[in-house]
Amino acid sequence: MISNQSLILIAIILMLVDIFIPTDITTFIAYIIFSYLIAHNIDVPILYQIIIGILSWWGMVVLHYYFFRKHIRTLTDRFIAPTKIKSGIAVHYGKTGQVILIENKLMFQIEDELYFFIEQDDKQCKAGDNASIINYLNEKLIIKLNP
Repeated sequence: MISNQSLILIAIILMLVDIFIPTDITTFIAYIIFSYLIAHNIDVPILYQIIIGILSWWGMVVLHYYFFRKHIRTLTDRFIAPTKIKSGIAVHYGKTGQVILIENKLMFQIEDELYFFIEQDDKQCKAGDNASIINYLNEKLIIKLNP
């Protein structure tokens, strides 16, 4: 059987890998190892150990998303990979696209993808208008019409 110290070392190595490879999978595996260690070393019946393990894993995942992930990304962006890691809708920041009409709804098309949008100004845009993406909010692009 592998010792507790070896499991802690493996978990720490997995968490360090998350700094160099932008994925949360290795950190989640480390959290599973930590949860196992927490639950296994408490002298209670097995059902309670399972519940404690699940709750401790869930707590670590919540802490990861609310606190640690931001600091890990900042560390990665500043020291390891100076180019910002962008994913999802943030990739389109600053690009130009066109407003189109689909099924009686105005959508913003950029690189053959369609997005809901919010206009920065209160101008009424219409299909065919060109605009630039200036920000995003709740998976909606914030656009500014081009003159």
